Amino acid sequence: GINCSGGNPVITGCTISSNTASFSGGGIYCYTNSYATINDCTIEDNSAGGQDIPGYGGGVHCAAESDFEITATITDCMIRSNSATKRGGGIYSIGAISTINDCTISNNTSHDGGGGLYVRDSDSNIIDCRLLGNSSLDGGGLYLWESNSSIQDCEILGNGAKAGGGIFCYISNAVMTNCTISDNVASDPNLLSHGGGIACYTYSDAIISNCIITNNTAGRMGGGIFCNSSDPTIANCVISGNTVYEGGGI
Repeated sequence: GINCSGGNPVITGCTISSNTASFSGGGIYCYTNSYATINDCTIEDNSAGGQDIPGYGGGVHCAAESDFEITATITDCMIRSNSATKRGGGIYSIGAISTINDCTISNNTSHDGGGGLYVRDSDSNIIDCRLLGNSSLDGGGLYLWESNSSIQDCEILGNGAKAGGGIFCYISNAVMTNCTISDNVASDPNLLSHGGGIACYTYSDAIISNCIITNNTAGRMGGGIFCNSSDPTIANCVISGNTVYEGGGI
């Protein structure tokens, strides 16, 4: 749809739909010292990747490598029904400094990680957003990899994955505050699924405070929260009504 390279575009009040990229950024692709501002846009039904081709960022793709910087501010946008054959059905951000504020990210899909949103090697600010009905292999709503992102005042509802139905953290010390994480599912036919609401893997010492984690489901362990080789801090949270079919966890 739109390719941003070495520029400072301001994209406002646009509908970006039904575009296809054979590799990355079906709707919007930002790379190489781009400082994009995306406001009040609808980004829907875009796709990244193809048969046997890994795709990243079905809706929006932000990537920074080596000495380049990417800064993206996405505000008051509807990002829905996008798909990626690899990661980041709605949004994919790697090495970029992104602020995502007051957005609805819904019904996006990816095959590997981050159905709604995938963040790697960057510390994004995700504020007052709604991640609804997204799906992927891991991290149905949100996947964080080596990221200390801040997730504030968000609703993460009805997402699905094999592990981390709502949120999947890998080597990430995310800070989650005042969020509602409910009705997410980590399911697998063989019950090898963990963390219906949140899954923290491999040195993911997340800080989770003042959150409501309810009515999530996991096939094997951790209906609400699953921790593996991780030491999260959980404070002032309501954790109730979560279901696990086999094993323990919260």
